Order: sequence, then C-alpha cells, then structure tokens
Amino acid sequence: VVLYAWGAILNFIMFWLLPTQLIWGTSVGFFEGYNFRVLILIACNSVLGIVITFVYKYADAIIKNFSVACSTAILLFVNAFFFNITTNLVMFMGTAVVFISSYIYLSAPPAPAANNDG
Repeated sequence: VVLYAWGAILNFIMFWLLPTQLIWGTSVGFFEGYNFRVLILIACNSVLGIVITFVYKYADAIIKNFSVACSTAILLFVNAFFFNITTNLVMFMGTAVVFISSYIYLSAPPAPAANNDG
C-alpha cells in the first residue's frame, strides 16, 4: 500500500509540475481523453488486483499462474468469436497445452505429508 501511495503522490506532483502546454501545445485536463471504455478498463484492472490479492492469501502462486493461463486461453476463443481475430494452429496448440497441463496438475493426488518425528 505504501508503494502505491508514493506512486500516486509522485504522479500527482508531476502532473501539476510539468508544463502540459509545452508538450501538447494546449492545456490538457487530468481526465482528457477518457471515455467509457477506459473507465471500464480501469475498473477491471482494479478488481483484478484485489482478486489476485485474495488468491495469494487463500491459495498459492501456482493456482494464480494456472488461472491466468486458463483465462488467457479462454480469452483467445472469446476474442476470435466476438472480434473476428484470425487464429492459427499454434494458438490452438498452446491453448490445448494450457488446459491439459492444468488438468494433469489439478487431478493428481496430493502428496503425503512429511513425518518430522525423527
């Protein structure tokens, strides 16, 4: 939290200190160029940060990495369907590797607990 606070403070100071008229030739407001899509993107990234924090608190880094890989693979299909992005064999093979490796890892039985009595 401290790192984010210092980043916000320094960025706010630099926004007020930098002469925006010299850079862009006209005065630019803080929210200049923001539209609804940008606000949705900011909200999604904020929620993503909070979700990752909960994953690290209640699970582990391996689960987080698998969830990121699976969401990337799912978004490949969503983007291809909604935005008509061309796909190729390499994309589908990568997606298959992600799903198969996730299945193998998550279906394996848990390792026996170590006995430290000795």
